[in-house]
Amino acid sequence: MLVEANCDVDKEDMNGNTALLSCSQEGHQDCVELLLVAGADCRVAAIGGQNALHRACKYGRHLVVGRLLEGLSNIVGRNGITVVLENNELQPIFVNDTDNFGNTALILAVQEENHEVVEVLLANEAAVDKANDDGQTALHAGASAGNSQIVQYLVDAKANLNIVCDEGESALIKATHQNHHEIVSILLSLNADATEIALGVAEEKQYSRIVSMIKQHHLVKMASNLNIEDKF
Repeated sequence: MLVEANCDVDKEDMNGNTALLSCSQEGHQDCVELLLVAGADCRVAAIGGQNALHRACKYGRHLVVGRLLEGLSNIVGRNGITVVLENNELQPIFVNDTDNFGNTALILAVQEENHEVVEVLLANEAAVDKANDDGQTALHAGASAGNSQIVQYLVDAKANLNIVCDEGESALIKATHQNHHEIVSILLSLNADATEIALGVAEEKQYSRIVSMIKQHHLVKMASNLNIEDKF
């Protein structure tokens, strides 16, 4: 076996890809485990700055993502052989490392709409509000993609609804631009800001359903405020 022959497990090809990077991308879980045990550096990045975790997240390899993040001391392959590391732990991989564009693994997973990967990352303390070089967070990406299930995961993880990216847009405005009414509904139900701007976008683009939703939201909010004032 190559790893037993003391081969350089971190040897890179012309594009900077190591065996671990390639196996993570392709979802070869057993190979990933063997490479980590052999001392492969999980933070080596190829062209674009993506490491093994980034690749696994981008391509939806949720089992590999889980294995990279676990940091298990005992690795059990399908052949039943148990390998124990000398230092009793795997080399850690950092869930919030970024690529050359500032994208975290979570942002990449959301962009590709990989639901299972998003769940694994959030369960492993991924920074839900960490923004990339364009100021966009995972919630911006989810709102743009129109994936209501992923947006719900993110808001359940206490994502900040009102972060404004470099384009001056919040997640609500992103969703409105793309006519993603389900996302707009979720964000309005949580009282996201910038509703006036979103209303202007919806009216300009003639998205009648979103216009109605935002106006209804304004009426409900006004009525609620009046009730509070009446109590005083």
